[in-house]
Amino acid sequence: MSMLKNFKEGDFKKDISSETMTEKTSDGFSDLADFIEKEYFVNFLNIVDQVEDKSVFAGIKDKTGVDVLEMKAFIDEKIPPLLEKIKMITQDGQMQIIVGNSFRDILGNSITIVFNRIIWLVKNFNSENPKHKEGIENPDSMTRKVISSFSKEAAVYYIDNLCQNDERLRLELTTPEGYLKNFKKYFLIQPTGSKKAVYFRFFSELEKNGNDITKLTAELEKINDFEEKIKINFLDKEQLVNDFGKGALIF
Repeated sequence: MSMLKNFKEGDFKKDISSETMTEKTSDGFSDLADFIEKEYFVNFLNIVDQVEDKSVFAGIKDKTGVDVLEMKAFIDEKIPPLLEKIKMITQDGQMQIIVGNSFRDILGNSITIVFNRIIWLVKNFNSENPKHKEGIENPDSMTRKVISSFSKEAAVYYIDNLCQNDERLRLELTTPEGYLKNFKKYFLIQPTGSKKAVYFRFFSELEKNGNDITKLTAELEKINDFEEKIKINFLDKEQLVNDFGKGALIF
């Protein structure tokens, strides 16, 4: 049994009275935990565990570049510690999770959507249905496009960072914009969903490295590649570079 299933079935639900459950729901934690379970995390782990023909995983990796077993390990390792941290900081009553928070926006519109598509791939990889074959073989199919848009690097960075930084986690859970609300002036268009994780990483790295122009250049190259791929310019790079040069980029 995976760590995540242990967390959900044991740690979270053990010794909880109906009164306490109502209290937890009011602070948003149980809603968030249930959302994560319902949005395929546990389902994904169960389905992967039940696959008898393990060659399916190699076939998916060959077609799409996605390592399903690596993704499974990612969920099992990263999500339970983050849920535990969220549980701890909401139980003391000092923070309440809002509806429409940034964390749920990023999670629900990046990681869980991709896992949904991967579940579909696992179930239908050996299907003889022409529509299924088209979705698997055609790199321009919706399934393949959704999977190719996923940045594992940004997702891992986002979750790891929230595990280590209480203030950023608070912002992600209590505001729609999350950590990126600090940098509104640098966006031509405010990113949403999975795209937010990319810019979360960008500004986190700038904050960590201060006035390092080499780091800024390297990170801007990654943003340029990302925006070229999605064909949308979110970042006002001219404004950002000007402020950086004047030492006016404040974190």
